[in-house]
Amino acid sequence: MSNLDLINQALNARPKPEGEDPFFAKLPKCELHVHLEGTIWPVSAILLSGRNGIHIPIPEVVNVTGPLHLATFKEIIELEDFHHIYYATTRLIQQATDYGDLYLEYLLHAQGQNIMHVEMSFDPHARGLDGARIPLDTILGGIEAAQGARMLLDLEISASMIMCFSRGRPAEEADQILTELLRSSYRGFVVGVGLDSREKRYPAIEFKDVFARANEAGLKTAMHCDINEINSIGHIRQAIYDIGVDRIIHGLDITIDPSLIPEVIERKISFACCPFSYLVKVPGFKRLQIKQLLESGVLLSINSDYPGMYDWRLTDNFQLVGESTIPDSEIVKAARNSIATAWLPEIKKQEMFDKLDRYINDCMVEWAREVAAQQESDIAVEELSTDPRV
Repeated sequence: MSNLDLINQALNARPKPEGEDPFFAKLPKCELHVHLEGTIWPVSAILLSGRNGIHIPIPEVVNVTGPLHLATFKEIIELEDFHHIYYATTRLIQQATDYGDLYLEYLLHAQGQNIMHVEMSFDPHARGLDGARIPLDTILGGIEAAQGARMLLDLEISASMIMCFSRGRPAEEADQILTELLRSSYRGFVVGVGLDSREKRYPAIEFKDVFARANEAGLKTAMHCDINEINSIGHIRQAIYDIGVDRIIHGLDITIDPSLIPEVIERKISFACCPFSYLVKVPGFKRLQIKQLLESGVLLSINSDYPGMYDWRLTDNFQLVGESTIPDSEIVKAARNSIATAWLPEIKKQEMFDKLDRYINDCMVEWAREVAAQQESDIAVEELSTDPRV
């Protein structure tokens, strides 16, 4: 039996506590898909509302003890409904300071979950497809200004940004935004570009030239391919063959056409899945598809997507998967994939792999001690029960 087999065996046999499992909270990992605008926690929404003088119907939009909602996220079936809620809350972000504060607040949340690196998406059209575009200087200027506070807080977590284009806006406009980024003094904060928003009626192929230009400029590429969408497998095919992306966001409907799985493995296209987000649409968070892709060798990671709006953390997503039939060895593989597919220098990733390996080894020693202690206790109880003097 190989060392990896022994580790996997120990992971799948480890003692699991009732309730929240600290193993997942302490597990070293990266977060590769989280929307900066989706990190608005309820209290943050109230503060932003007051700071920017924007009225929000508090009883209708914000539950201060839970997630942001207009009714309840459990009632959201269509992606259109989600965008209605999303744009209702993101319009609260108005100033560079707002972006900087949200950025810092999320990094603090993330470091508390042993997230070593995060790649945060932002969308200049996050206020809505019909609203005015947010200047890059406002978004990235706020993030640059937050770096001083980040140093004072002594945050070890690293972070980079992914600029997203909205499908519902013309490709020509996306090209203009890309030009603005490439000429910007904030270019160094951004490692890649993505494509988000409503897939229905907006094929990715329209953005092929924009993505090709981003690639030529040295930027990585990602694309949303949501679950249960009309022609979802067509969107995935475009992402693979026409655009040639580095990362597919969600994309679990690839299992509809299993012949595509070897293709993404060969091309080393990674998948960033967000289990809790899928509960909005389907029971079971697509666990069978996640399990199939992990076992097939697809570079799939687990992410939080909209942690503030849904009020669940990355750790909660790991916990959700851990409570399913997916073995812990595959969940740790997802954490390893998050390091392998992060857009970071190899030397930095190796440091993260080493940290993950040390954590697993330390856990195995602790589990062995727990098992030995339990066995000693069982033996003592058995001896006591058979002692004729008792």
